[in-house]
Amino acid sequence: MAYIQRLLLALALLCGMVPAVHAADVYTVEAVPVDVTAKSAAEARPTAMATGQTKAFEILMRRMLRPEDAARASASVTPAVIASFVQGVEIANERTSSVRYLAHMTVKFSPVKIRDFLKGRAYPYSDSMAPPLLVLPVLDRDGAKLLWEPDNTWLRAWGQADIRNRLIHVILPRGGAEDQALLSSYDATNAEAPAVKALAARYGVTEALPVQAILRPAQGGYSVTVSAPALASGAPAYSGTFAAATDQDLPKTFEIAAAAVVAHLDSWWKGRTLMRLDEAGDVTAMVPLRQISDWPEVMRRLDRVTLVQSYILKTLKLGEAELQLHYAGALDQLKSVLATNGLVLREEGGKSLLMLQEMATGTP
Repeated sequence: MAYIQRLLLALALLCGMVPAVHAADVYTVEAVPVDVTAKSAAEARPTAMATGQTKAFEILMRRMLRPEDAARASASVTPAVIASFVQGVEIANERTSSVRYLAHMTVKFSPVKIRDFLKGRAYPYSDSMAPPLLVLPVLDRDGAKLLWEPDNTWLRAWGQADIRNRLIHVILPRGGAEDQALLSSYDATNAEAPAVKALAARYGVTEALPVQAILRPAQGGYSVTVSAPALASGAPAYSGTFAAATDQDLPKTFEIAAAAVVAHLDSWWKGRTLMRLDEAGDVTAMVPLRQISDWPEVMRRLDRVTLVQSYILKTLKLGEAELQLHYAGALDQLKSVLATNGLVLREEGGKSLLMLQEMATGTP
């Protein structure tokens, strides 16, 4: 088995790496549709901008907060206040008629202003993105498993579903010849299969999630049973059943099912990383260093962890540093978010160690 896994990883390298996945920005809300009619397109445009910013703020609150808090936060501010939170706007797919304005807006909010707003209202929030996750949508229809096949409507639905602007960052395989050489449709349902891990490595992610949809006739329509396994990262298993009355309803049913899987993962991640403002702590950790360049890399990764409110360098010497971290939330949350940013915090020999992930795992 180890030989097969090494062979597949070598094949992944020979096939070439997919260009790196760029980390999503929590405070940027993408592709918000606006469609406003007024006496003229020129009059409709500013209304559309305000409407789009309000929609984007509501999406941001759903991304960062618990559902009940998101509704309250969105209802508590005016469009003028929301506009004061906005750092920048990008417009795409802009179209006009004599009386109508349509576009898609990407809205960048100020992290400092949003955090101040949430802290001022004592809302627990998460602004920690989960590591990118490669999803493998496998359709089981009439006893055949489809992944790369052109008639895999389940894979197509993932591309159309409302799964953007969440803390879970889903990427889908491109399905080119290199992907197909690495992974067959029948191997794709096992998250621990060497070929699945090799494909994840090709996309530069740590995990791939097989999501199987079994399509069956049921009561004059169709039943769609969706399942996904638990992952080593702690992501829980998912199962759900959805109904479609006709063939024409299937694409939308698949989209709803895909969104349900992502919502399930998003809820898990948010619960794991939610920053409770009434919880905080301090930890002093030794930081082993192999070389001088390790230290700025540790600081760079620490600066991405929003749970870390501040840190103090107590000592820095050859091969080792000592840090005192002040963090929000619980210690287990801190460890989890540090791990997603390439840092490992653990106890060893009666003291805390903070190290680069590649040192902890022994990888180069």
